[in-house]
Amino acid sequence: MSAVEYPLEMSREAFEAWASTVAERWEWVRGFAIPVPRFAGGTWAHARIASRVFSRLSVGLQPPCEAIIGDLMRVATPTSQRYGDIYVVCEPVDPAATVLRRPKVVIEIVSHDSVERDLLEKRDEYLDIAGLEAYFAFFEEEHRVLEYLPHRRHAPTEHRDAVSIHAVTIALADPFDGPNPL
Repeated sequence: MSAVEYPLEMSREAFEAWASTVAERWEWVRGFAIPVPRFAGGTWAHARIASRVFSRLSVGLQPPCEAIIGDLMRVATPTSQRYGDIYVVCEPVDPAATVLRRPKVVIEIVSHDSVERDLLEKRDEYLDIAGLEAYFAFFEEEHRVLEYLPHRRHAPTEHRDAVSIHAVTIALADPFDGPNPL
C-alpha cells in the first residue's frame, strides 16, 4: 500500500522530478499523478504475448529502430505520461531517460480489466504523440489485434491472422499459441 495520498495534482515537470523518488509506479494524467494498478499486466498470458511480440520485433526491426519493453519507462503524450507494454523507437534516447518522448509505435496487451483504459483513454493519449505511426492493442484472451492510426483513431484495423508492425510481420499464432512449459 502506498503511503502517498492520491490523486496528486502537479505539473508535468514536478511529476517527472517526483516520480523518480518514489518506489511505486505512477502515471501522470491531465495534471494528476495516479498510481499504476498493482498487478497491471500480471498474468502469464500477458507476459507471454508481450515477450513474444518483443522478441519478433527485436529480431526483425532494422536499425536505427529497436523494440523496448515499457515496464521501466513512461511514454509522454501531450496530456499524460503512461507505462506502455512495448515501444518501437527509431531515434537516439539518452540512456538515463525515464520518459520516452517520440516512439514510432506503442503496443499494449489488453486484458479484460484494462479494456476501457487501453482502448479509450490510452488510445487517445498515444495517438496524440507527435510522430507516432501506430498504436497496437493485442487482446490477451483472444487471437485479435487492433491497429489504430493517428488519422483514423476511431476506425481501427482488426487483425486475426498476422499483423505488420513497422515492417515486421508477426503471425498471430506466434504470440498466442505454442507450448506452455507448465
